[in-house]
Amino acid sequence: MPKRRSNIPNDALPAFSGFDRLVHQRLIESLFEEMGRVPEARVELPRYPEAMRYVGRASQAMAVIESSNGRVRALDGHFQSLSVHLAETQRPEERESFIFDFLSVVTPNKRARRGDRRAFKRYMGFDVAEERYRRIVVHEKTLQKLALDLIGYSIELAFIELGDEHAHYESVFDELKLQPFLLHAMQSGRRAQNQVAAFAALGRIVRALPSTGRFESLEFHTSRAVARYCLDTDENVWIQIGALQLMAEISRADAFRAFERRLLSPAEQPDDLFVRKAILEIIERRFLDDEGFELVRQVVARRDASDFVRVQLVKTLAQFDRNEARDSLQAFALDTSFEACPQARAQAVIEWSRIGWEASLRGDAVVLEQSIANLRGAVVEGDDAMVQRVAFEEIAHLCNQRELMSQKFSIDSVAKRALDALAEVVAHESTPTQVRRWAGDAWNQIVVHTLPEYQAFIDGAFQKIVSLRDGKSRIFRRRELPADETRLGRVLAYYTRRDFGVYVEFRGKYVRVTRGDRFRWAWWRIVHEARHLSPDKRQGFNHTVGRRYSGTIRAHSGIMGELTRTKVPGERFYIEDEDSWRRYLPLLDDYLSLCRRAYAGKEVRLFSSYGVTTIKGPRNPFKRWINFLRLSWDYDEIARMRNANPRDRELSDPRRYLETLRERFGFRTTFEPYGYTYGGWRHALNDPTLIELFDESD
Repeated sequence: MPKRRSNIPNDALPAFSGFDRLVHQRLIESLFEEMGRVPEARVELPRYPEAMRYVGRASQAMAVIESSNGRVRALDGHFQSLSVHLAETQRPEERESFIFDFLSVVTPNKRARRGDRRAFKRYMGFDVAEERYRRIVVHEKTLQKLALDLIGYSIELAFIELGDEHAHYESVFDELKLQPFLLHAMQSGRRAQNQVAAFAALGRIVRALPSTGRFESLEFHTSRAVARYCLDTDENVWIQIGALQLMAEISRADAFRAFERRLLSPAEQPDDLFVRKAILEIIERRFLDDEGFELVRQVVARRDASDFVRVQLVKTLAQFDRNEARDSLQAFALDTSFEACPQARAQAVIEWSRIGWEASLRGDAVVLEQSIANLRGAVVEGDDAMVQRVAFEEIAHLCNQRELMSQKFSIDSVAKRALDALAEVVAHESTPTQVRRWAGDAWNQIVVHTLPEYQAFIDGAFQKIVSLRDGKSRIFRRRELPADETRLGRVLAYYTRRDFGVYVEFRGKYVRVTRGDRFRWAWWRIVHEARHLSPDKRQGFNHTVGRRYSGTIRAHSGIMGELTRTKVPGERFYIEDEDSWRRYLPLLDDYLSLCRRAYAGKEVRLFSSYGVTTIKGPRNPFKRWINFLRLSWDYDEIARMRNANPRDRELSDPRRYLETLRERFGFRTTFEPYGYTYGGWRHALNDPTLIELFDESD
C-alpha cells in the first residue's frame, strides 16, 4: 500500500512539538488544507521574499482561527437552543426530535445520521448530544492551538529574515493586527492550553525582535495584560508561568519586580509552588548575573516551604560560578539542620558531581577538590539511605567520566579518595546491609573503569555479545576477549549488573559465550512436579525444564529476580534488606552443574559486584552421581535455604545453605573480594558480612 503523502511543508514542521506531530498529525494536515482555501494577507516586503511568505502563512493561520471561532460560536448557539427546548418540553417524541435535529447539525454525514436515528430505538439522550458537542469543541480548540503555534513560529522566522529593519516590524504588526489578535487569544478563557499557546507565540515573536526595542514594539494593552497575568494568583497556573516567561523577554526590570513579589511573598500569603519553581528555572536559563544571584540568595535565606521548589532552587544555585553559591550548595548537601528534605539534599549531591566534572574539563583543581570533598562527606556522613545511594552513584559517575576522558587506566588521587570513602562505608559495622551493597557496587564501578580490558571489551566483543538473544551463544576466538580471565570476569560482572547474565566456556583457541539463561530438561524438576501435584498449574508451559549453566566464568544477571516466592524452587528471589537477589551467592543450579563430567574437580568462578565466588565439586564419578541424585531429590529444601530472608523466622541465615552443601555434598565455596594496587600496596573491598558468610571456620 503506497504511503500517504502529507501536505505539511517541511519548513513548518518545527512549529509543532514532537508530541503534536505524533498525536495530531491528521489535525495538522487539516489545518494546512483549510489554510490553502484562504488567501494570504499581503504585507509588502519587496526585499525579503522569504519573510513575505512566512507572514502570509501566519495570516492564513489567523484566518483559520477566526473561522474556527465562528464555527464554535454557531455550535454554542445550537447547543444552547437545544438546552432551552429540552427544558420546555417533557414529551419523549419532542425531545427525540430536538436531539436529532441537533445531531444533524453537528454530524453532516448522512450515513452517521441514519445510525443516530436507529440509536433512538435503544437509547439516545441529552448526554450523548452533550458529549458529541464537547468533542467537537475540543477538536476546534486543538486546531486553534496548533494554528497559534504556527503563527508564532512563522512570524519569528519572518523577523529573523528582516534583521534590524524596525519599520518592517511595525508594518507586520499593523497590517495583521497581530498584537490585538494574540491578546484576544490570551484573554479567551475557554481553554487554558490555547491561552498558554498564545503566550508562547508572542514570546517567540518578541525573542526575534532586537533586544533594545522589544518593550517599545509592544502596545500598551499587550504589556499591561502580560503584567496582570504575571501577578494574578487566581489565574490558571500555566498561564501565569507563560506570562512570566514572556515578561522576562519583554522587560528585565518588570520581570524582576514580578519575580520578587512571587518568590518573596509573606508566609501568610502562600504562593503557588509551580509558579515559584518556574521563576527559578527562568533565572537559571537567563539571569545568571549579580541581580539574579541576589534574588536567589534571598530565596535561600527565606527557606521556601515547598520541597519541590527547594529542589529547583538547588539546581539554579548550582549554575552560579560563585564561592557564596557553592557554600550554600554545600550546606544543602551536608547540613541536615539547614536542609531536612532528602530529595533536595540528593539534588545538591548531583549538582556537586556535575560541578566536579566541569572543573575537571577546565582543569580547575580547587573546585574539583571541593566537589570531591562534598561528595565524600555525603558518602561517609550521610544519614539517609536515599541520599547516600545517590552519592554513591554520583561519585562513581564522576570518577568514571574522568577515567574515560584521560584514558590512563590507573587509580589517581581523586579516585583513591572516592574508593577509600566507599570502603569505609562498607567496612563500618553499623552500616545497613543494603547500603553496604550499594557502596560496594559503586566501588567496583570505579575500579572496573581503570582496567584496560574494560575499554578493549567495549570496543571489541561487547556489541557482538549484547546482540545475542536470551539463551543464545556465540563462538569467539580466544584473542578477541581479554587475556586475563579474572579481569574478563570483572568486566562481565559490571556489564551484567543491568542486563542478562553472561557465561564463558573455554575450548582451546575458541571461547563459547552464552548470554542469558538456557533451559533444558532437568531431572530435579520432574521429581519436584511429581512430589507436588496440584490442579492449578499453568497450562501451556513445560514443567520438566530448569536452568542449565555452563562455563568456568559466570556473571549472573543482577536484575533478574522474583519479588515474591514462586511454586517453582530455585528461582532468584529478591531480598529487600540487600536490594538484590544475592548474586554473589551461587545458585543451586551452579552446584548441580558441577556434577557433570565436564566440570569434575574443576573450579567455577562466579563474578559479582563485590568479588569472586569460587565453587568446586568432587572429582570422583560415583560421588558426583550420588550428589546429582540427592540434590535433585532435596532440591526444594536446599533452594529455600539459599533464599533465606532475614524477615522469615524459620530461615534467617544463608550460611545454612553453604554449610549443607559443604558437609553433606562435599562442595567447596570460597569468596575473594576485589582489589586494586595503589602506591605499591593492594587495597581490597572488605565487607565483613560477606567475609563472615563464606568463613568455613567453626
